[in-house]
Amino acid sequence: MDVRHYTGLLRQLLPPGIIWECEPGSVMHRTLEGIAAELARVDGRVPDLLREMFPETSDELLLDFERVFGLPGPCITQEQTFAQRREAAWAADLADGGQSKAYLIEVAARLGFEITIETFPAGYEDPDEIGDPEWDAEWAHVWRVHGVGDLIRTANAGEACAGEPLTWADNEILPCLFARLAPAHTVLLFAPAEEDEEE
Repeated sequence: MDVRHYTGLLRQLLPPGIIWECEPGSVMHRTLEGIAAELARVDGRVPDLLREMFPETSDELLLDFERVFGLPGPCITQEQTFAQRREAAWAADLADGGQSKAYLIEVAARLGFEITIETFPAGYEDPDEIGDPEWDAEWAHVWRVHGVGDLIRTANAGEACAGEPLTWADNEILPCLFARLAPAHTVLLFAPAEEDEEE
């Protein structure tokens, strides 16, 4: 609603009596218009509030989301673009916890990484390995992540702010994050980019 509508509503709240007459141009009318202007301003901010409720669309409250989620966190060692900060807050908001292969792949996907995770059950044979062709029981706790290699990410339309890069190398965040998320009894390996290219 605009100032005119709020002024009309405020007039209806006035008690009856000559002292409360509120003709256009009167002191009382101008007073109500001043109050109505603030009410209209707050009303106009409702769509902004709906947008700011969620980290993936937040602008003004992004700092608050980062504070609540403890971002940027120890895995971020370089300055992030606004889009990267928003993505990280969104991922933290959606994270429901877990240590399964599917969960780690989902976490990576939310950050823009398309990965696969390889496991090594006892007796696994790898013809490319030199030496004993079978993995012993200890390899049952090893995970190897493919697809993180020399990854270049590109900002989507409207994500980059003025002065921010449109593409960036972003292959250090995921290993750090996975090291924190992976089960404590497991060993996490990352396949080099050359190996992924050969596959």
